[in-house]
Amino acid sequence: MKKRKLALALCLALLVGIVSPAMTFATPPEPDIPVDDPVDPAPYSYIDSIVMDFSMYTDGSSTDYAEVYVPNRNYHYTLTLELLKMSGGSWDVPATVKWTNSGTGTVYIDESYDGLSYGAYCLAATINVYNASGIKVEAVTEYSRTAVFNSDGIIYYW
Repeated sequence: MKKRKLALALCLALLVGIVSPAMTFATPPEPDIPVDDPVDPAPYSYIDSIVMDFSMYTDGSSTDYAEVYVPNRNYHYTLTLELLKMSGGSWDVPATVKWTNSGTGTVYIDESYDGLSYGAYCLAATINVYNASGIKVEAVTEYSRTAVFNSDGIIYYW
């Protein structure tokens, strides 16, 4: 009886060894990703990050925030934040209000504004980066989301 169980166990092990590789499921091939494709560079040369937040409220006020980080402390920059209103299909210039800050590393503007009327508004953050010699090496303008305050007192964003 022991020989029979041993023989049965060996046959079963042999059968599993033969059938098991045939039962493996094929995995889908990896997608072809060419190694020599260039990687898109960061959108800015000296600026590491730009963060903006714009919120508008039915009482006609807004919170206006922009933060910029330039990792190289040998470069200084100015950050100008403008609150723009749309008029006739384009953004009004000059801005409704404008704030400026400058420095190295992380620079931010955190303001609020009262007195907005019905219409579409957004923030424009302009960053000018200067090297140690005072030469402008980069100029960037980014826009926040747009807030629309309609005559029904409803605010929506896009």
